[in-house]
Amino acid sequence: MKILIFLFIIAITLQICVCAKNLKFLKTFKKWNNDYTCFDDIRKLLQANRFDEMLDSWSNFTQMYHFGNSIDFGEFDKCLNFKHEKIQPQYCLIQYQYKKSLNRKIISVPPKKTPLNKNWNHLDNRFGGAICIPSSCRVQNVKDIMKEVFNGSDFVQTNDYDQTEFCEQTEINPKIDSFLIVSAACLLIIIIFVIVGTFITHVPSVSFYIKFFQCFSMKRNFKSLMTFPDNVSQISCLNGIKAISTIGIFFMHSNLFRMVFPFKDGYKLSVLTKIKYSDFVISLLILMDTFLIVSGMLVARTLIRSEKISLWKFYFQRYMRLTSLVFVLICYAAINIFVFQMFPKPYFHLEHMMNDCKIYGWTTMLHIQTFVNPMSMCIPHAWYVSVLFQLIIIAPLIHLALKKQKDFVKILCYGIIILIGLLLRLIIFIPRKTYFDSETGVVIEMNNEIVAYTYFTPFIRVISFFSGVLLAHILEQDNKNNLFSNDKINKFILKCGFYISIIAIVTYIFVYPLEKKLTIMYGIVWIIATNFVIFVCCKGQGGIVNNFLSMKLWMPISKMGLTIYLTSPFFQGLLIITKTQPWISLEAFDIIIGFLCDAAIASLPVIFIYISIECSFTNLGKLLTNTGTKIDVKK
Repeated sequence: MKILIFLFIIAITLQICVCAKNLKFLKTFKKWNNDYTCFDDIRKLLQANRFDEMLDSWSNFTQMYHFGNSIDFGEFDKCLNFKHEKIQPQYCLIQYQYKKSLNRKIISVPPKKTPLNKNWNHLDNRFGGAICIPSSCRVQNVKDIMKEVFNGSDFVQTNDYDQTEFCEQTEINPKIDSFLIVSAACLLIIIIFVIVGTFITHVPSVSFYIKFFQCFSMKRNFKSLMTFPDNVSQISCLNGIKAISTIGIFFMHSNLFRMVFPFKDGYKLSVLTKIKYSDFVISLLILMDTFLIVSGMLVARTLIRSEKISLWKFYFQRYMRLTSLVFVLICYAAINIFVFQMFPKPYFHLEHMMNDCKIYGWTTMLHIQTFVNPMSMCIPHAWYVSVLFQLIIIAPLIHLALKKQKDFVKILCYGIIILIGLLLRLIIFIPRKTYFDSETGVVIEMNNEIVAYTYFTPFIRVISFFSGVLLAHILEQDNKNNLFSNDKINKFILKCGFYISIIAIVTYIFVYPLEKKLTIMYGIVWIIATNFVIFVCCKGQGGIVNNFLSMKLWMPISKMGLTIYLTSPFFQGLLIITKTQPWISLEAFDIIIGFLCDAAIASLPVIFIYISIECSFTNLGKLLTNTGTKIDVKK
């Protein structure tokens, strides 16, 4: 109990420190004045021979001439630390390009041709930079200043680049509305439930109300998290697969957040920025398919082992587990957005979430946001939860169709036919409004339609989910009929296929495909290889790999997989926006150190959210459906 209270105090203290740091940082900025004030401040700095200090923090524009599309943020700290009696500094991002009359071939291609920087020549040779000017200057002043800077040079400013998001700094009075009040009230009620439930942990469960509050007991939930039961029916290797996938997704989010700082358009920035390991980071998106394979398999095993299926209980329990966490994050986001309304726009990355949560919050709660508003989500990375719940809805239908087939060959044939049909649907009906490079096949422009179709809808992800359901039925048939005997030939075949699958998985991560056809093929190979690895481990033929995946240290991370996936981007975002120096070009050592720092800081809040929210509402769902919880064991 004391440990839980201590962890809670640390988590709250970290959040207060983040807010306090930003409140202190806010005082360094002033309101905008008119154009005269801007140029008058520049004149004063020039007369005082202090303007050189600001110029030293500008981007080195001349070096861009040799590197193709790239970005240089200049000396961020030096600009904001500039001291003057009355004039405050302002840090602005700009975008410029070569004049149309110049020969574009004079710019050298980046030496490493990754899927990202192969697009360098399709962006009109654009460059990014930064300038440091007085805070009294408006957006139009910035354009006028840069026009004079580029006068007589080979550069011009880009006309379609909105400077407002990255230059204008204003003090905004936070607005208290009904959305904020309701969100704060809901969080307060949940906190009260958690506190009461924790204090009555050892009270005998003699009534429904005591059981209700005990569902929120952090002490009991933490004990459940750290318990490692030896369950014969449990597929232990799934813990390692799910835990490693969770760590990989966390690693991807950690680096993608640094890639997009301080831009909102992450795709363009990833093209402009030559990240050494960008192809490796992007390829980790495939781990979402591993999540769905494991989820499909576990859902199918639950249905197979249930003698009588109650659909409303089946759906309600899973809705409670998935939605409760999303609901709390919406409330948390509303409060954070209220706080960050006070900050200048370059540090306010959650601005769009306020309106999206007000308008589309109900679609997020009903898990239909991928159909209603795929490009304006309240919590963008919650698309996985929506897709997963949509696939869970159809899981009983798939289960019943496979359950009627007693013959293993028929089950396998039906599964292959359905997978081929889904693959053909992906290839034939994929939207054509996208642009590919004729030589490499790399996507040049990702419009909303193609992103919504290939990333946010269940039509694509159902292949992974269905393969997990099919694998569960194959394992069940094998347990009943011993389809794969343990003779030497079968063992040899299983081991050969197992190691080939491991090689295929590693190859995909480190060799990101450039061709569209290869991308689709790699996705199918990944699904088949992952399923084969799980199957071989279940047969006890995985050897050292199976022992590694079955280690008990993976179990807590596996249990908290959903919480880590949903909550970690919030804490990573807070860490990024409170940094005073953008972190763009990363070496291998920097990537690892940044990941470990993010993991260390996010660990306590993630554990707290899991034992107070996800685990609590999972217990509550079981209690309300009378399926029993661990609370009933000890009275």
